[in-house]
Amino acid sequence: WDPLPTYNRGFGGSRTWEAVEYLNIILSYRPRVIVFYCGTNDVTFHEERGTPQEEALNEIIDNITIILRTTEATGIQMILGSLIRSPQKREKSWMLDLVDKANKKLIELCEEHPHAEFVDINPLVEDEHGNPIASLYEPDGLHYRRSGYVRVAAALKEPVYRRWEKQTRRPTKRHSRQRVVAKL
Repeated sequence: WDPLPTYNRGFGGSRTWEAVEYLNIILSYRPRVIVFYCGTNDVTFHEERGTPQEEALNEIIDNITIILRTTEATGIQMILGSLIRSPQKREKSWMLDLVDKANKKLIELCEEHPHAEFVDINPLVEDEHGNPIASLYEPDGLHYRRSGYVRVAAALKEPVYRRWEKQTRRPTKRHSRQRVVAKL
């Protein structure tokens, strides 16, 4: 994100309810922009537990709504990365259907919250027929190889810069030297 100062506070395996729990820690950095790339692990969690799809969808969206309302109230710009239609999610139609429904809801949430912007990563990690580009994924079919993360970063760069410029709350002098873009 050079030249923007950045803190990466994401962690592998995170789910949306964990992001809600850690939100106060993220807010303590006084970020101007948060890149939120979370929700895909919720899908697997709920599929393994046998959660009804509507209940799983509501939980994911409710958690993200909490984050959006909190960041809106504190003047933080948000980038919401899409849930990924990875090879692993395509193994079961239940999971892929939940990913698609969640992404649709995220688009709607961003329309309701002007401080938030949805970025669909899927077209950058799929071929012209909408199939995942296997070479971008680790053998587990879920996690990206470096080349996949390069594509994701490229997709997020312009929205991050755009949101950075829109942000009206400036960090206090005490925080001005800190890195103030947070990635969840």
